[in-house]
Amino acid sequence: MKFAKNLLAAGLSVAALFVGQSANAISYGTDVSSSDYQDWIVHIKVTNASGGYNVCGGALVGTKYILTAAHCVGDIVNSSPRTYNYFVDQDADNTITVTNAVSASDTDHSYDRTYSITELGDTDTMYAAYDSVYTALSADVDSSLQLSEASESDFNIYANRDLVLLTLNEEVPHSTQAILTPMIDVDSASANVPYGADITVQGWGANEDGSLQDTLQVTTEQNDMFQKTVSKVFGETNSGDEVDCAVGTADDCTLWYRDYVEISANSTTGALALSGDSGTPLVYNGRYIGNLSTVSTTENYNTFTFLDYYMDQIRDAINSVVYPTSVDHAVSSGSTSTFTISVPVQNFTSSSVALYPSLSTDSGVISAGIGGTCEGATLSTEEGCTVTITVDSDNTAITSAQTATLSLNDDNDTTIPISVSIASTSNSSSDSSDSGSSGGGSFGIWSLLFMAVPALRRFKSNK
Repeated sequence: MKFAKNLLAAGLSVAALFVGQSANAISYGTDVSSSDYQDWIVHIKVTNASGGYNVCGGALVGTKYILTAAHCVGDIVNSSPRTYNYFVDQDADNTITVTNAVSASDTDHSYDRTYSITELGDTDTMYAAYDSVYTALSADVDSSLQLSEASESDFNIYANRDLVLLTLNEEVPHSTQAILTPMIDVDSASANVPYGADITVQGWGANEDGSLQDTLQVTTEQNDMFQKTVSKVFGETNSGDEVDCAVGTADDCTLWYRDYVEISANSTTGALALSGDSGTPLVYNGRYIGNLSTVSTTENYNTFTFLDYYMDQIRDAINSVVYPTSVDHAVSSGSTSTFTISVPVQNFTSSSVALYPSLSTDSGVISAGIGGTCEGATLSTEEGCTVTITVDSDNTAITSAQTATLSLNDDNDTTIPISVSIASTSNSSSDSSDSGSSGGGSFGIWSLLFMAVPALRRFKSNK
């Protein structure tokens, strides 16, 4: 059965209900544990035009870039087409406080920086990306179906453009990263995020009682992004039945021409993003797929800006290969457990990049086997992969910190520090010791196996 049939829209008007100076955090969520927290998800505070500040979330990309909602750093001027008057253009200070910790008040992981803004809402570039999605999907639609393409003027009117890239004056240390992933894989004309899938939503903002949360909250919401419009995605229902667009209206069979989609509140808990944390990234299956934008409490759904139509502009602004500044894994003293360390890498240059990852250590006692798609792989523009290091202590207790260096062996001779640290007894994120492990001694042998998870398909635009 063909999967791509109609990524559709019926022109639903989404209410952009912003609460206070920022929107979207979690009601009926749960605390994120330190072991589950990913430090590429950041809490940001910026000075607004009135002299106060806006609090939002964001996604740290590489070491010096943050993707967040445009309304977090500016005022909405027009709604159709959407434009913004940024605070820095209203003589506001361009300082930003970035915190990458479970607690928003964690001063040990808080960094004061300055920022500049790269707008990402260029209509021509976005519509070219839209056209490439349409071309990919329509090529996989039976000739009897009537998949239509919206005009550039309609796209210009209805796109929210609620996404900006902030460039920091200095890097922010981080040990995790997620690969930016479009909703639609144009190579296979399929969805990277299936209909009905659970999407992870996080935020530091208001809970159901209206109280701002210091501890990052998490919940899941459902990707019924087309249920409120045509209740179908790619011409398939939940049961997999195909839908014939020829029997629908013209609007029913028009490729969705907005840059945001809807996700419904958690059907079990009623969890919904509320006031206090727009811009926080959404995650599906470990992939970064977009940023929270608006909330409708009356209809019980959020909207988020997906990345498909912004990828080329993000690439041009960053123009480098991105990866964590360093990667650390904490273990309990005496641990002999086997564990993995993941290192995502994504190519945001306009050219292909060849990778030949290898590992070295000062002690010279590490043996490594390397395989998978990252080894000797050529990453196309906007493509990413994850190097996974499997560490086996060979039943030797780990009692002191160990370091190594991951070399990508690319044209820039990129190196990434890798470390295994000894966690404090209160650190719940560490690996526990295996029973019967030998005591004493140093971490003499890492048995390392490099594996690369299948590279995420890049989003391609017609040039």
